[in-house]
Amino acid sequence: MSLLDYVHQLGRKRRRTQSPGASSDADFSPPLMLDAGGDYRGRSFRNRDLRSAALTGADLRDTDLRGADLRQACLVGANLSGAKMLGARLAAAEVKGAVFEGCMMAGVRLCDLDLSGCNLRSADLEGANLDRAKLVDADLAGADLYRVSMHASDLTGCCLDNVNLEESDLTDTTLCGAGLRNARLVMTNLIRTNLSHANLDQADLTVAGLIEADLSHASLVGAKMRRAILTQAKVHHADFTDAELGGADLREAIGLDTAKLGKARKRTALMPTQ
Repeated sequence: MSLLDYVHQLGRKRRRTQSPGASSDADFSPPLMLDAGGDYRGRSFRNRDLRSAALTGADLRDTDLRGADLRQACLVGANLSGAKMLGARLAAAEVKGAVFEGCMMAGVRLCDLDLSGCNLRSADLEGANLDRAKLVDADLAGADLYRVSMHASDLTGCCLDNVNLEESDLTDTTLCGAGLRNARLVMTNLIRTNLSHANLDQADLTVAGLIEADLSHASLVGAKMRRAILTQAKVHHADFTDAELGGADLREAIGLDTAKLGKARKRTALMPTQ
C-alpha cells in the first residue's frame, strides 16, 4: 500500500468512527507550537491540542479556547481576558498570576490548580469545579460562582466582593481574611469553612449552612442571615451590627457572649437559653 493510499484510508476510518452529532470542526491537527510571550489576541484555538504549550506571559485576550486541551500547559502570567474557555481542559496546567478577567469558564474543571494571585474578576464560572484549588490573594470580584464546588480549597485573602456564590458548596474551604462584601451566599454550604477575619459586610447569607464554621473576628455588619444555621459555629468577637438574624439558629453557636450584636435584628432568632 502506498503512503497516499494509507492516508486516504485513515481519513475514511476517522469519518466512520466519528460519533453521530460530533462537532464538524473537531481538530485532529498535531499539537501547536506557540511561543511564550506571543501575541495571539482574537485567534481561535477551538478544540486544538495545546498540551504542555509554553505560553508564559502570552497575550491570549479574546481568544476562542473552547474545547482546547491545555493540560500541563504553562500559562503563568498570561492574559486571557475575555477568552471563551467552555470545555477547555486544564489539568496540571500552571496558571499562577494569569489574568482570566471576564472569561467564559462555566463548568470548567479547575480542581487542584494553583490560581494564587490570578485575576478572575467578572469571570463566568457557573458550575465550575474548584475542589482543592489554591486561590490565595486571587481577585474574583463580581465573578459568577453559582453552584460551584470548592471543597477544601484555599482562598486566604481572596477578593470575592459582589460575587454570586448561591447554592455553592464550600465545605472545609479556607476563606481566612477574605473580602466578601455584598456577596450572595444564599443557601450556600459553608460547613467547617474558615471565615475568620473575613469581611462579610452586607453579604446575603439567607438559609446558609454555617455548621461548625469559624466566624471568629469576622465582620458581618448589615449582613442578611435569615434562617442561617450556625450550629457549633465559632463566633468569637464576630461583628453582627445591624445584621438581619430573623429565624437564624444561634442556639449552639460558640463564643456568642463575645460577639457584637448591637442593633442586630434578632427578634425571631433562635438564641441560647439563659
